[in-house]
Amino acid sequence: MYYSSEYRIGNVDVDINNNIKPTDLIKCIQETANRQMYDRKPSYYDLFAENKSFIITRFSLEIYRQIHQLDTIEVRTWTAGERGATFFRGYKVMRDGECVAGASGDWAVVDVKDGHIYRTSEIDLSNYEAGDKEELAVPARFRIPKDVPLADLGTHHVEYSECDMNRHMNNTQYGNMLWNRIDGIEEKEITSYNIRFRTEAVLGSDIAIAGARLGDDALKISGDERAEEVYAFRTYTDAGQNIEALIGVKSLTDEVPAYLRKNG
Repeated sequence: MYYSSEYRIGNVDVDINNNIKPTDLIKCIQETANRQMYDRKPSYYDLFAENKSFIITRFSLEIYRQIHQLDTIEVRTWTAGERGATFFRGYKVMRDGECVAGASGDWAVVDVKDGHIYRTSEIDLSNYEAGDKEELAVPARFRIPKDVPLADLGTHHVEYSECDMNRHMNNTQYGNMLWNRIDGIEEKEITSYNIRFRTEAVLGSDIAIAGARLGDDALKISGDERAEEVYAFRTYTDAGQNIEALIGVKSLTDEVPAYLRKNG
């Protein structure tokens, strides 16, 4: 079983190569989960009224085919089991009956006032559509090799427009922030995005970004066999390490957008 929602991709959602931007794709994915919560209960608001909120700890995404302006996509999501204090969620992105992306996420419920983490037995999600974990090639858990020198890639100031009701930078915003720091990105497309969240980046804070292209012998760390290159990132705030991420990319695919194929 799954919950689904449709989105029409606009011209502001794609890059100069007409491929959807990472943050915009992840927004569609996460918004579908939010809509499931609203329709099935408890909703985001229901939890927030009890000083509770879902926070994401891990998110893995594989892009099998690029998504373009004017494409209509159907995003499917479902809860995929739980363990300890972690809720698992799966996602599929469909276009014209074809799965063009898959994703999985690990979530926890915290008390927004004191940071207490609730066990899954304390949160009832039985009304949500549920299924098995989404099987991805990229691992939910990864480790950036210690011997990889990560270069200083500057800082990012967390702006008001990037924050959500928890007063920290929303998880979807990291996609574009990291993507912008890949050398020659205008000649590449993303094949995978894998991120681990460690501490929040609160409103007004500065994120120090370090990153590097992994060597060819390290490609196996990402699990992404479609990637020609994999970039590793680690970021920090005053509170400590913020996130770790791997992004797989390859040379641009010469693909005709779906709406042009339909219209001849």
